[in-house]
Amino acid sequence: MVDKLEQVGAGAVDAVMLHDGVGNIIDGNEAAWTTTGYTRQEYLELNIRQLDIDLANVPQEKLGQNWAKMKLGSPLRLSSRHRRKDGSEFPTGISVAVFEKDGQRLFVAACRDLTNRHELEEERQQMYESPEVLVSERTEELIASDGRFRDEIGERERAEIALAEAKRAAEAASAAKSQFLASMSHELRTPLNAVIGYTEMLQEETEELGQTESIPYLGKIRDAGKHLLEIINDILDLSKVEAGKMEVHLDDADLPSLLAEIGNTILPLAKKNENQLNISAGERLGVLRTDVTRLQIRGPRRS
Repeated sequence: MVDKLEQVGAGAVDAVMLHDGVGNIIDGNEAAWTTTGYTRQEYLELNIRQLDIDLANVPQEKLGQNWAKMKLGSPLRLSSRHRRKDGSEFPTGISVAVFEKDGQRLFVAACRDLTNRHELEEERQQMYESPEVLVSERTEELIASDGRFRDEIGERERAEIALAEAKRAAEAASAAKSQFLASMSHELRTPLNAVIGYTEMLQEETEELGQTESIPYLGKIRDAGKHLLEIINDILDLSKVEAGKMEVHLDDADLPSLLAEIGNTILPLAKKNENQLNISAGERLGVLRTDVTRLQIRGPRRS
């Protein structure tokens, strides 16, 4: 989405910003911070109430409630006043659109500095109030200015179209990623579970037949399969976290048993490098409240 904002604002005079449901600025194009006199880092630390004078005294909670009423696909156009970093003010025309990404409502605003337009309107008023003004010269200037304004309106409409295309592209990319991860995890976990299961069966049969020389090799196959399964599960969990769908199931884990398992896992690696492993723990450790399924003790990864 950030790259799309940069593409939209690269050749336009409009300041384009992206903010969340309470006005915290997430990103924008270069015109956004240069227009207001901030650096990019300073700009990304602002809330729009620090820029928009008309919103400065509106409680943040009330502001969020008003934005929550906006409908998807229905841009809002309004006029306001903005304040630069040096304290100076300038009139603005704003077009705001709302869209959803990963369950979060985000707002894209295109802001136009209307200083020149307001000056033109004042000059027009003076012309009508002062008959001595040279009407022909002022009319030519007004016609030229009106042409520039029409060009600006065209640029603004093109920017709004580009923003809508960027929104659709971001939503499509997010959906494709989620579909790919879900498909990949299913396709890989099914055969891996089979490999692990058959390997454990072979280990049991080998032990019964007394063929102990094959047991270490079967153990390596099983461990490698479990390691790959852990990686796949991590990828799927990461996708759930990004989508806000991660579910946590709390249960009690015995801490002394957990420490013993950690020691048994790390001790072979310590001995291999001629190191010592000492675990010091109190007598009354009790239990740990956590998601036992995701609290896994993993041995050193094999290259």
